[in-house]
Amino acid sequence: EAEIDRLALALRRICLGLAHAASDRALRSPRDKALTMATDGTAIDFGYERSIAPETLEDRCERYAPAPKGWHADHILFSSGQAAMNTLLLALSPRGATPTNPPRIRHLGGYFETEELVAMLASHGMARELPKLGSDTADVLIMEPVYFDRAAQSHVVDIQAALRTHCASAEGCPSLVVVDTTLDGPCFDLERILPAAMGCLAPPPLVVRLSSGLKLDQAGLELANVGIVSLYRHERQTFAIDPVEKLKKARVLIGAGLGFDAIGTLDAPWFLDRAFARSYAEAVFENNALLATRLAETRLDSGGLFAHVSHPSLEVAGAQAPYVLLQLHEDSPENYRRLEEIIARKAKARQVRFDKGGSFGFRGHRYEAILPEAGEIMPFLRIAVGARKGWSRDGVVTLLEEIARAPSIEAIG
Repeated sequence: EAEIDRLALALRRICLGLAHAASDRALRSPRDKALTMATDGTAIDFGYERSIAPETLEDRCERYAPAPKGWHADHILFSSGQAAMNTLLLALSPRGATPTNPPRIRHLGGYFETEELVAMLASHGMARELPKLGSDTADVLIMEPVYFDRAAQSHVVDIQAALRTHCASAEGCPSLVVVDTTLDGPCFDLERILPAAMGCLAPPPLVVRLSSGLKLDQAGLELANVGIVSLYRHERQTFAIDPVEKLKKARVLIGAGLGFDAIGTLDAPWFLDRAFARSYAEAVFENNALLATRLAETRLDSGGLFAHVSHPSLEVAGAQAPYVLLQLHEDSPENYRRLEEIIARKAKARQVRFDKGGSFGFRGHRYEAILPEAGEIMPFLRIAVGARKGWSRDGVVTLLEEIARAPSIEAIG
């Protein structure tokens, strides 16, 4: 396993080196008639780096996130998922992001940076934030199929029900629907909700699938930040102003596009390979669901150290997420720090590859205590089981089961 990790990082360095070798030869505002070459030898023509259109990568998205029957899809890549969300809200909010008539935004999700972005727009009078609970019509509806709230509890959003609720209003469907599938990666299929949306009195003019593509979409190698946006519109729908061109223009204006280095790095053949990415993400989901099930069973059998095990599969059969959240009965920050130390010591003693670190979607396995800032969140331990099976995956599950059975932190040997 250690050698596999070493080889994976060596492969990553090769990809980054090839990309940089190509981009380093070019100025970020090339001279007239200067030949600017991509890593594969094809020419890239641009005046400023922020105006580069990654057309080759965007063409791959046609197979990666295809449109269901009866719908048309366009695909645009951004420098990150959050850059994509910001550009979407600025460029495509139905009423325009203006203080005189701000768009009403409802966020059915828990990603804290999206919450803060919407709150920032609202504070400047550029949006009106609607509460999660309520059925009043939203101009923009942002949904995360699976999310964790600030109390570390998992939620599964019924997207069809959410659309029906808004369709029942006098104003019909929301004008813009954004489905953030970052925690689902390539495994979320819009086919199961787009036909249902057509049952509304007035179907949404635009449905957007957005994903932060750094994690589950890159087989855990984190080659480059990227936001993947797919815009779906019914084949009978037309717009006075093309939303795709409007979004591309906004991408250039606010510098939210991919840089030369990122474009070259993401040319790696497994990026935006639908079958490969889904296979990788499914392995991550399977391993985390296994851990959640085993720890939930341990908690029910013995009480033990953890007050709560949070993973959507424990609430809704078949629901998935790339990590598991654990909360202690004795939930002081100091106890979470001691728990991190215990995990590090025991993993090392058992030669289990279990690294302290944040995020998710890796090939190996990670843990991290998330502690509150000014009481904004409940503390929890996040376990992100990676895609790899074998010795360390099994060792992580066994180690955490043993820890879970302990009556207190002090009782752990």
